[in-house]
Amino acid sequence: MADENRCLKRIGADLSMQDDILKEASERN
Repeated sequence: MADENRCLKRIGADLSMQDDILKEASERN
């Protein structure tokens, strides 16, 4: 169960990171 939570946290971190990258990219355009 702990592994599952760790995976979910990592996925969430990846998604929020992508979100930041997309925001930065759209601000540059």
